[in-house]
Amino acid sequence: MFTHKYTCNQCHKNVTLRDSNPINPLSGRLAIHDSVASGRVNVGWGWIPQNVTGAQAGCYGSLVYKGCDAYEPVAVPPPPPQTAADVSLEFSAHPADKNTICGGIDIQNPATKRKGVNAHGKVRGVLHASLRAVLANVAKLEGWSTDNCAEIDSVDRLFSAGVAKANIRVHSRDQFGRSKPPCDNCQGWLTPAEGEGERRVYRIR
Repeated sequence: MFTHKYTCNQCHKNVTLRDSNPINPLSGRLAIHDSVASGRVNVGWGWIPQNVTGAQAGCYGSLVYKGCDAYEPVAVPPPPPQTAADVSLEFSAHPADKNTICGGIDIQNPATKRKGVNAHGKVRGVLHASLRAVLANVAKLEGWSTDNCAEIDSVDRLFSAGVAKANIRVHSRDQFGRSKPPCDNCQGWLTPAEGEGERRVYRIR
């Protein structure tokens, strides 16, 4: 990329134009400017691009080409990768949902994410074999079964999608979108991983 430099021979303002071509975008000719905002020029002198900056409004001087400097565009950093906390918020943004919502994600491929809900109706026998093995020694400490929770549903779907156990992260929210830590049943097979407070996510023990 190049910064092309001009000087107005009437108001003496410096004017710049950025372009990918090292050749003068105005072809080395003089061009008349009156307003950067409108980009208009006097008839017969061509068009001054909208991204020309530095000209003085109302001036009718000529833009005299002064050369160019190469520059490197500023790199825009990529957005941070989604976490399970982001995914649970995405999945819970539906007012009709009355369940606890769990967002599960593959940390090696964040595009792979699965929603889970509590009271999903799955029984132990239909769960993925890897999840059944995880739950084999988990004690029932709540008033519902160890298979009932949203985390179960989400992790079952991730296992079924081929996600490795070590790459699974989950985060749950209540029906109002508030962060919800695992219940006592789920604490038997989930443990804190990354994040803090409302953004803490969990992994399989």
